[in-house]
Amino acid sequence: MSILDFALEIAGMPQATIDSLDKDLPGLARIAAAAKELEPTLTAMAPLIEKAWPVLVRVWPDIVAVTPSVEQLVEFVNSKENGA
Repeated sequence: MSILDFALEIAGMPQATIDSLDKDLPGLARIAAAAKELEPTLTAMAPLIEKAWPVLVRVWPDIVAVTPSVEQLVEFVNSKENGA
């Protein structure tokens, strides 16, 4: 048991949630490292991001709406590539 697991258990977090976090920690660490690596680039791009933000906000509901279909399409293509 890690110190984090112990602290979360003391805080009353359900074991299933702790187990899920443990499984996700390596991915979260990679995301954090990538964010740190990208920070200078994103800072330089901030004016462009600010300009694009209203467009992204406008289309976000459409992105969310089509995501399940896109995920199903990716799963289908992957299954065909793996010979299923």
